Amino acid sequence: MEIMMSMRNMEGMSLRRERLNQAMQEGVMADMVATVEDMEEVMVVDIVEDMVVTMAKDLLNLDMDMVGGLGHTVAMVVDVEVMVEDLLHMVAMEVAMEDMVEVIMERERLDMGAMEADMVEAMDLAMEAMVEAIL
Repeated sequence: MEIMMSMRNMEGMSLRRERLNQAMQEGVMADMVATVEDMEEVMVVDIVEDMVVTMAKDLLNLDMDMVGGLGHTVAMVVDVEVMVEDLLHMVAMEVAMEDMVEVIMERERLDMGAMEADMVEAMDLAMEAMVEAIL
């Protein structure tokens, strides 16, 4: 019986030890995760600072040829803008001309209708005159 009690005590101690080890492992893991997160934050800040410094140095190291090239590019952009404005003006003129042609064609159609009515009236008068002359 003593052996059984001793075995139970050993099992209980073993379970307690296992739980204690598990708790310690969880604590260590939590500490490791926090440490990794802190390191990650510091590394990101360092990387961003390095990038900003590098970009600033690159801007300072631009030589005059590149600046001249940028001026040429700006001039080309301005030329393209002028060309686009001219193109838009030409499109507006084309629309205005189409409207004008429509108005002219409508007037001609109306004039032809009036001329046709006048011709029918003149032919009616001529026919009446011929009928009277025959009778």
